[in-house]
Amino acid sequence: MAYRRIISIFIILAFNACSLFSDGFSDWFKKNFEKEETGIGMAFLKIPVSARQTAMGGTSAAVNEGASGNPANLLTPDIQKNLVFNHQNLIQGVHQEFASFTVSGDKIAAGFSMSGLFIDGIEYRTGPGEFQGEFSAYDFSFSFAGAYRLYSDLSVGIRSKLIHERIFEYSATVYAFDFGILYHIWDPLKFGATIENLGPKYSMLKDSKTSSRLPTSIRAGFALDLPSFWNMKECVALDFWKSPDVRFRIDAGAEITHSSNFSLRMGAKFNYDSQSYTAGFGYKWKSVTLDYAFAPYSSSLGLAHVITLTLSI
Repeated sequence: MAYRRIISIFIILAFNACSLFSDGFSDWFKKNFEKEETGIGMAFLKIPVSARQTAMGGTSAAVNEGASGNPANLLTPDIQKNLVFNHQNLIQGVHQEFASFTVSGDKIAAGFSMSGLFIDGIEYRTGPGEFQGEFSAYDFSFSFAGAYRLYSDLSVGIRSKLIHERIFEYSATVYAFDFGILYHIWDPLKFGATIENLGPKYSMLKDSKTSSRLPTSIRAGFALDLPSFWNMKECVALDFWKSPDVRFRIDAGAEITHSSNFSLRMGAKFNYDSQSYTAGFGYKWKSVTLDYAFAPYSSSLGLAHVITLTLSI
């Protein structure tokens, strides 16, 4: 089809342009992709949700992650109804809870999710010396996502989100959108891209001229299903992404699934300040799937543990 040629030509021209103008591209890259801006809030929106995504280094552009990944990747070959519960025990006592319900098919899919991140026992002071007490902070997100197959090898998706954050006595509510595409370059290779957390500025203080921005991120990546051998299926994924408050980052992941439905996963994270690798496993028994992942943090921050339970109903 004509649009497939256009996409292929665009990718080839982009790589050739980068090589022909490497010096100028290097300067442009440092200026735009190594820049870390201030005034960006709602950082919890950048945390990978599911155990599979966490174990595979955070890759989600072209890897099917249900209601928490690329919204264009909600589609499935046959009709499925999935109920997902997710618990994350993050560092320093921070924990996140997530639940979703999706109905998917080959042509159209939809899903609803809600998540919350909670931080307890934060000390507050009015000046030097002993702290006066403790307070809590939390974030909530409610989202609805939909996906539609435009062509046999091209699908699009959108996710709308209502987000609420409260820190001590200050709070803010804001809306945001995620947009995604998924393109099957050929049968085992997929390309995905998303624009996440696109929304207006917000303020935690009433009648304040000071405002914060959402962590609007751009992500693009590939997922490749490798040939099966020894009763095992393999998948590798690679994502490139950038948010205004962090440097350009690369996520990589791999998954090996045995015919017994037991999976091993590992991931790598590049250009991060406190993370470098992740790992995990999963097992599917009839209509129940249990996944686990861990993500070590440097500087003695500890380990993050993620557990996901998926029920196919």
